Amino acid sequence: NPNLKHISIAVNVSAKQVWHKDFVESFSKIIKNKCINPGLLTIEITESIMVRDMSQTIKKLIELKKLGIKVSLDDFGTGFSSLSYLKRLPVDEIKIDASFVQDIVENALDLMMVKAILDLGLNFNVGVIAEGVESTEQMTCLQAMNMPYYQGFYFSKPLPVKDFEALETHQ
Repeated sequence: NPNLKHISIAVNVSAKQVWHKDFVESFSKIIKNKCINPGLLTIEITESIMVRDMSQTIKKLIELKKLGIKVSLDDFGTGFSSLSYLKRLPVDEIKIDASFVQDIVENALDLMMVKAILDLGLNFNVGVIAEGVESTEQMTCLQAMNMPYYQGFYFSKPLPVKDFEALETHQ
């Protein structure tokens, strides 16, 4: 659909997919064959991809970035080594796990955690996205701390492609 050429797409990939020998090549082919702007494509990874060979994983992520694809570290803050991964991985953004955002209005500790992760991302010069935003109150808290990006049911539940196309076409 030509009306959707400007929409950025984030794709969750599993550790198994990343470790596949043709992982980077398959994205390269898709970009070329479908005439996709790689700058609008983000690959979302979780810390589970680090269970295997860290240097090979980093190499593959760097290859994706050379294609123009962004890399996002999803569910940030839930793993044991999040800070280490932020330091070592070539990521463009981190997504604060919804478990921290969920109780941000009632729980001062969650509020401080989200703010600390936001500051960390800004200090590392990576984008920060708050996942799991579901209410006006959560949005108000996040806006007060200048959270740059948000994701969650507050904006929309997942939509079938046809419904999304109709929504985007009418805006």
